[in-house]
Amino acid sequence: MRLIGLVILAFSLILAPLAAEAQRSGRIPRIGYLSNGNPAKVSTEREAFRRGLRELGWVEGQNVTIEYRWAEGNPDRFPALVAEFVQLKVDVIVLSGPPALHAARRATSTIPVVFVVLADPIAAGLVTSLARPGGNLTGLASQFEELITKQLQLLKEAVPTVSRVALLHHRESWPAVVSAAETAARSLALVARTLEVEGVEFENAFRTARREPVGAIHVLPSPIFYAHRGRLIELAARYRLPAVYELKPFVEDGGLISYGPNINEMFRRQASYVDRILKGAKAGDLPIERPTTFEPDDPALPAAAGGSGDRVTVQAFYDRLAPLYHLVYEDWEASVGRRGEMLASLIAEHWGPGAHTVLDAALGIGTQALGLLANGFGVTGSDISVGAVARARREAAVRRFPLVSLIADFRTLPVRSSSFDVVLVCDNSPPHLDTVEDIRTALAECFRCVRPGGGCLIAGAGFEPATFGL
Repeated sequence: MRLIGLVILAFSLILAPLAAEAQRSGRIPRIGYLSNGNPAKVSTEREAFRRGLRELGWVEGQNVTIEYRWAEGNPDRFPALVAEFVQLKVDVIVLSGPPALHAARRATSTIPVVFVVLADPIAAGLVTSLARPGGNLTGLASQFEELITKQLQLLKEAVPTVSRVALLHHRESWPAVVSAAETAARSLALVARTLEVEGVEFENAFRTARREPVGAIHVLPSPIFYAHRGRLIELAARYRLPAVYELKPFVEDGGLISYGPNINEMFRRQASYVDRILKGAKAGDLPIERPTTFEPDDPALPAAAGGSGDRVTVQAFYDRLAPLYHLVYEDWEASVGRRGEMLASLIAEHWGPGAHTVLDAALGIGTQALGLLANGFGVTGSDISVGAVARARREAAVRRFPLVSLIADFRTLPVRSSSFDVVLVCDNSPPHLDTVEDIRTALAECFRCVRPGGGCLIAGAGFEPATFGL
């Protein structure tokens, strides 16, 4: 009898994994993939999830089917989309963000749901334990409440003068997220103004922030914000509000600073939950993972410090910085006026009075050029940054100044020799060049453009032309 018992036990252990295989052999399993975005845009998160499946042996169209549904940035669509998955009797639902998760929780208590969220699911009342969530929910959850202080610290480092910050949150966000952000702001002696938005109407919040005024804005995590990140980045630039975000794709799309988990890695890890569930595991028995590495991304930081560092060119750095560069100054408009008067005085002292023609070979957003134009100079501006030149053009147009602008590296200026009375190179341009030879080339090019009797006016922190034999 003992031998028979052992044989039965062994046979049962063999059958356990085969049961899941038999279930799969009857039909190809179906995954319901609910996206916050739209099908027209390439989704790195979706591709990361599919890559994770392939790594585990699941190939879409061969041994697994994925049913895609798209909310297109509209949280009102989630209940109907989840209902479609329930009707289709998918084997597992994959989603991200609180609105989609709440819709799935209301729609089904039996279909396994694998989520990615950027806050604490225990605080939200969705599960009672990370180790054993129970029910039909599991997945990955970032610890936003522990990251918010670091995010605001990075913002203060980027904008040292900031004392008031707007906290932008979506109505669908969990209250614990807003509470954690307010607490973190107080701990850093920042006055916080909480701004709530509903749906996809964001501009009123930015108008309010500008009117208050606040010195910066923190965009709190939301799948709706993530789906519309291009719009938020554009509004931050238009209203001249430096902003910090949770995820790196915001910075990759032109935002200023981010600090948070690698979102693509979280979506890739989602596939491991799907794999285990399709092989027979219960969602409620699978521990919720939390990321252990985070991505600071600030183009001004070196790579060793976690920023983009040398992976971002000088041009890309200033393209991103152009909408916010005026914040380097306590009062940019006043600085434009002072710079214009100071430069006009220096030019008159060295090259005589009168309206001179000037080439500003490091135009930037126009701080020097606008001041000189206001003092009657004829100014042509050149800069390597497309974004900076575009900003300078807009600023000149508003003031009705006749600025001629070019996009060029000042090592190869696209102007005729001996064309200008004065060539101006101010601020931080020379130190951006990598070698002594580069600096010599750039300065020789500037002198090439000067008429006989004219000269170059060069200024830069720690820069001495004599060092380079000039």
